[in-house]
Order: sequence, then structure tokens, then C-alpha cells
Amino acid sequence: SCMRAAQMLVFLASAKSATSATVQQHDDFQSCVAAPDDCTYLLLDDNQLTGSIPSELAALTNLTSMNLGNNLLIGTIPSELAALIYLTDMVLAYNQLTGTIPRELKALESLEKMHLQFNKLSGSIPCVLGA
Repeated sequence: SCMRAAQMLVFLASAKSATSATVQQHDDFQSCVAAPDDCTYLLLDDNQLTGSIPSELAALTNLTSMNLGNNLLIGTIPSELAALIYLTDMVLAYNQLTGTIPRELKALESLEKMHLQFNKLSGSIPCVLGA
């Protein structure tokens, strides 16, 4: 409904951060965690974020767009992100992510774009993502 759409929260962090922090420490992530049903966008690109991608992002089940690109993130892509079934855009490019692309991400049937370039990922792209 129009009223529900007007109440949806959109959290943007377009300004570049001068200091580094983890994803969990970012104010927009905290706002999304406080109201997970209302969070549809999590755009934290270009914020010098450090640490790993938190598996807690899986609780933001109404996310349609997530951009954590161009940060300093390390570690693997959490398989828990497969819970984000409405996600259409996932940008994790330009970080220092390692490991393989989780096969569980095949559950992301709404996904149209996944940007993973310029990381340190290994292995092949799971067939389920290319089909």
C-alpha cells in the first residue's frame, strides 16, 4: 500500500568516511538492525570499512540492494546471505575477500547483479549462479 511504502526506511551512506570502522559499527547498519523489516537498501560503499562481512546481515530479510564495495573487508562471503531472498543487487567488489563463492547463494533467485571483482576469491563460479 502507499502508506506502507511511505514508511519504508532507506539507509544510505554515500559520504566517504575518513575513519575506518567495521560494518557492525556503522550507524546505518545499526539502524537497519534496529528495524530489519523496514530496511530495503544498505549502501555502505566507499567507507573504509574493515573486518569481515557480518553474518547478521542475513536478518535484514527485506534488503533489495546491498553495496559494501570499495572497502577494506576481509574474510569469506557468509553463506547466511542466502536468506536475503529479495536481494536484486549485491556489490562486494574492491575488497580483500577470500575463499570461494558460497553455493548457498543459489537461493537468491531475485538476484540480477553480483559484483565480486577485485577481491582474492578462489575456486570457480558455482554453476547454480550462472544458470
